[in-house]
Amino acid sequence: KGSGGFLATSRSDSIFVSSSKFSKNKTNGSGGAIAAYSAVLQIESSAFSYNKSYSKGGAVSISYSDSVQGEIFNSYSSEYINNKSLDRDGGAVNIEVYNSGPPSAKIKDCFFYNNKCLDRGGAGHLRGVNLEVESSTFLSNGAGSKAGALYLNVVETDIHKSTFVNNFGGSANSVQYSVGNISLTNSTFIGGDSITHGVHIGPYLGYWGGNAYLEGCILINNGNLATYSDPSLWTSGGYNVFSDNPPFSGTSDHVNVDHLTINLMPLGNYGGLTPTMPPMSTSPAYNAGNAMDMSLAQNGPIFGIREIGAAESRVISADTSVVCGPITWWGNTYTQAGTYTDTAYNANGTLDSTGVLVRTEINDSATNKNPYIVALEQSVGTTYHVIDCNNPLVTLTGATDSIDQPTTNGTYAVIISFDGCVGTSKCGV
Repeated sequence: KGSGGFLATSRSDSIFVSSSKFSKNKTNGSGGAIAAYSAVLQIESSAFSYNKSYSKGGAVSISYSDSVQGEIFNSYSSEYINNKSLDRDGGAVNIEVYNSGPPSAKIKDCFFYNNKCLDRGGAGHLRGVNLEVESSTFLSNGAGSKAGALYLNVVETDIHKSTFVNNFGGSANSVQYSVGNISLTNSTFIGGDSITHGVHIGPYLGYWGGNAYLEGCILINNGNLATYSDPSLWTSGGYNVFSDNPPFSGTSDHVNVDHLTINLMPLGNYGGLTPTMPPMSTSPAYNAGNAMDMSLAQNGPIFGIREIGAAESRVISADTSVVCGPITWWGNTYTQAGTYTDTAYNANGTLDSTGVLVRTEINDSATNKNPYIVALEQSVGTTYHVIDCNNPLVTLTGATDSIDQPTTNGTYAVIISFDGCVGTSKCGV
């Protein structure tokens, strides 16, 4: 009847949850699966599904009224699916800290899908903490009042290389932010039901004070355009794609890009630990990010110029090499002409990229087509020099074509040069 459908703890030093599943737990209080009061909670490689609370935190709820510093919540490589707060806030996660701190919370490599709440924060409701969200995906979470994905009444927020898709809420589809400063970098915000303001961020940013920074983000709405309560509080670091034309946009931003022309791949597994939506080659976000930023994307490493948004497009790398000897490519050494393929995988075994190497060698053969000598290497840019095998240090004057007719009888060979490689045919042609 109290809080914590599976586990409730008060003033514990630390709770560590690893490789566990919590399903169909429920409580009349807070924390459908776990409720922690004045305790540090760490979650790793675990799954929460179909848990319910009639108060706050459909899956997990943490509350502090004591003085606390440091990290009080982290969730790594975990998933939250179909959890519900039937009467209050935080469809999956609720964190509230009063009269303290601020402590910190971190969400990394997590997947939030179809979590719901009656009031604020379909995926999460956080108050009084510093929050970092990294490489996580929020899909189809919903709130009856505010913020389909995250409702943040926090001090500092850093969201980077994360994906928000089709979340819906009364006054903000993805993130609603009330206090402090927020930084959004290399992240993707797509769609959501067109409800009231149809906003991605806000609209209450700046109502209590604070600033917002955007860089390398995609913000595309299927319905009404994003709105900003006080544009003077927003700063663009560039390399964003907007569905509207905000007054704070910069010269490297793309504006007035709608959901039909953004051209992203469907949400899926394109590397990394969480689903993403990489840009297609026809997207304005493709190869349009900050060329100096080589930090990892949500789904893995950057190849060439990074894409705008959370995800990097999968790469097929093709190399054609004419070599004179062994060549080392992707960690392997090849000595024979041929076509070779190799693949690179992410830490979790998913495909990152595919490479194709075409290794060719110079053809140093020549034939005698009496009265002509014919070199078989015909690549554009090849040079030829016919030599007398009885005096190989001397080339025949004017004998620089792939087909040559010596003026006297003798034994000849051809020195063939192409792309830095040099070969000599056998004598006797």
